[in-house]
Amino acid sequence: MGYPTPILKEIYSEIWIEQNILTPPVFFEVVPKLKEIKLNKVEFGEVVGIALHPKRTVEQQTVPRVRCWSDSQENLVQLSPNIVVVNQLHNYKGWKAFREFFENVLNTLKPIVTPNHINSISLNTVDILKTPRKDFSFERYLNCDGPNLPKWYKGFSGSCDLTMGKGFKPEGKNMLVHLTSIFHDKLKTSGNWQDLLEQLHQESNHSFESLITDETRLLMDKKPNV
Repeated sequence: MGYPTPILKEIYSEIWIEQNILTPPVFFEVVPKLKEIKLNKVEFGEVVGIALHPKRTVEQQTVPRVRCWSDSQENLVQLSPNIVVVNQLHNYKGWKAFREFFENVLNTLKPIVTPNHINSISLNTVDILKTPRKDFSFERYLNCDGPNLPKWYKGFSGSCDLTMGKGFKPEGKNMLVHLTSIFHDKLKTSGNWQDLLEQLHQESNHSFESLITDETRLLMDKKPNV
């Protein structure tokens, strides 16, 4: 469902591909291609990862990561070995715009990365609900009688990050509630990313609508200030 003022602040998809297709040496072939779709700001760095070994030992590893930003910093593609991350940040422009950006990235990466190389896809969303502190209650904005939130959330009156349980985040006169969702699945038919991405989108929408109340819908139905 579309809202005039959505609380979605970031949407991104992780595209997991076959081993040894996207390796650090290949990054130098991919980056010029991403510049062709106006992702001109390039950053090279590392992220910390965890490797689980068969003998149940855990090893911390650093993984190379390349970030290619648009000039507005609203579109971002991240590259690490065997994964491409497609991000849209700040002002959500709707599912159609994100899907077009996703498809544009995949088309740009050909023939280095093709749909047949994709093993699985995740769809991740970060929603931030910001409301006045006065008269705030959790159940006013989020459905504590629904299928996803237990009733013991009722009565909470602080800011909260649901991915962390009850982590309170006061911010002046306002309360913040961060809602993070992750939906991840394997391709059922080789190369058919379109059906999987739509499936993940439907699951994400259903989950979000089950979490919120009509009060939150009223907030998002308001037209943005110009």
